[in-house]
Amino acid sequence: MAREFKLNPASENRLPNLGGVIATFKLASQREAERVKNLLTARYPSWNIDFHGRYVPHQSTPTPLAKIAALPSSNTPRPRLFTASKIDYPLPAPDAGSGIRVGVIDTAVESGAMLKSVSVVRRSFLAAGEISASPTHGTAIAALIAGRDSAADFSGISPGVSLHVAAIMRIQGGETASNTAALVRALDWLVGERVQIINLSLGGAGDQVMEEAISRVVRARIIIIAAAGNQGEDAVPSYPAAYPGVIAVTASDALDHIFEQANRGPYVALTAPGVDVWVPDKSGGRYVSGTSFAAAVVSGAVAVMLARYPALDASSARELLCQHARDLGSPGIDPVFGCGLIQLSSTIAALPVRAALK
Repeated sequence: MAREFKLNPASENRLPNLGGVIATFKLASQREAERVKNLLTARYPSWNIDFHGRYVPHQSTPTPLAKIAALPSSNTPRPRLFTASKIDYPLPAPDAGSGIRVGVIDTAVESGAMLKSVSVVRRSFLAAGEISASPTHGTAIAALIAGRDSAADFSGISPGVSLHVAAIMRIQGGETASNTAALVRALDWLVGERVQIINLSLGGAGDQVMEEAISRVVRARIIIIAAAGNQGEDAVPSYPAAYPGVIAVTASDALDHIFEQANRGPYVALTAPGVDVWVPDKSGGRYVSGTSFAAAVVSGAVAVMLARYPALDASSARELLCQHARDLGSPGIDPVFGCGLIQLSSTIAALPVRAALK
């Protein structure tokens, strides 16, 4: 490319686990980028060539406390917890999900009491000079998957897992965001870490390079669970949630209403609690909303299932969760709630039967 097109990459990284190389190029203008893209596509038809995608966490602006219904009064110290009851899963055992490796691609995850008993492997994919985003989003995701706070009677869904955290989010133009190259490199690392599940509580418009990377992860039989998106009912699909083989999760509240900002579409597979969900943090705890957090709940649920039935794959996990989900909204599968609200206890109870049938 340097010889034929006078192009030198701004960055270039080998992908030992996904295969191949990912390179990024900076052009002087959008018009020039389009010209070069067309030239390269014609010259190298077997390559995946596209504009650099932008990906953001799928969280909403924090809900003002005055607008959260049925919060404890100021003299009641315990937070309002409803996730476990909504998904029909009693307070998990400390070893729930034991032996399962869960990858999280997000912001960094800070250390804290809520994760003190969890094995957490961390790696940053930020370039030199980039400013790391606040760790609050990634820490909330980690807590919902595997955290514990005995004082608040809080438990993540699968506290026995090990977490492998790839930090890709940076501050860009005052906003938290990342790009295709960082996300692909993080996926490659997690494949090398031999994770069985990857949680992607983020999304964007998608691109050919990302689609190919996700396809290679799916072919490696790693279960990918992604947030369906927070852009509203008229939004275009969010990727990677809408790619084939990915389990896309939307969010509901304590009254089983859909999250107001949630995307809709046929790619939405399942629903989990994700509105005004309490998570512990260094300052005590807070309420969070977004399909990001619903995806974390499903990642924890799949980890529990996988620990009981190691042959589980993405297709069978989705099918089992759908079969036992509680139908919400229009009867049957719909573009708002997908199959419905996951019900983990009944799904777990079906695993031995499912294994026998296979």
